[in-house]
Amino acid sequence: MTTDTAELRRRLDGLADTDPRIDGAYVRLVDDAPDPVVLLGVVHDHPASVARARRVVDALDPDVVALEAPNALTPAFTDTDGAGGEMTAAADAAAADAAVVGVDAPGRGTLRSLASVVADERPDVRTVASALAGLGRLGVHAARGRLQAAGVPPGWLGGDFERTQDYDCPQDASPGEQASHEASRVSRSTSLLRAFDPPPATRVLDGVRERQMGRRLAGFAARGELVVAVVGFSHLDGVENEVASC
Repeated sequence: MTTDTAELRRRLDGLADTDPRIDGAYVRLVDDAPDPVVLLGVVHDHPASVARARRVVDALDPDVVALEAPNALTPAFTDTDGAGGEMTAAADAAAADAAVVGVDAPGRGTLRSLASVVADERPDVRTVASALAGLGRLGVHAARGRLQAAGVPPGWLGGDFERTQDYDCPQDASPGEQASHEASRVSRSTSLLRAFDPPPATRVLDGVRERQMGRRLAGFAARGELVVAVVGFSHLDGVENEVASC
């Protein structure tokens, strides 16, 4: 079913009017795809991001809730008791008939995304090898997380696969306080990223992940499904560009 983009934008604007955590800097409506895609940029585990994911998914009732995680890790965010960060909050807010999927690498289409990024960027062989090693580490991380979600004790896997981030901003702080604290974190992180060029292999790996996520999201939209995707703030621009270019 085709989504009414104007109505979707009106609903998002209505949320933003009542909640400073749902700001346009973090919420993107990409309407260049066959059907619109809503992207939520998050600071992992921050209270403002947790609230943003929960409120937007609950209000929009999407057909697909997409997470910045390999699809193999989806049970780690859906088979919980409600504890967790923004990924769990988004999954918990999804309707019973909605699909909750992981769209990050590694997964279906990752090698095609890698080949596409290599063709565009033309990195040297060493950089490609380092990026492949990074994908391998992501695969191991996903496998450990899947086993832990299935009940394998963390000690057998070398410790908890998921480390949560703590902030000096409580969950019961006001929406305005949470939004202000999150904005200061984003500003500091953005300044640091601009001050240092990432290694070439990191740029390739990030490009592969963003291309993978963008293509998966555009694929859902092409089927007429409303998608809300939760991605790290640093990937928001890249994923938005990928969705728009598909």
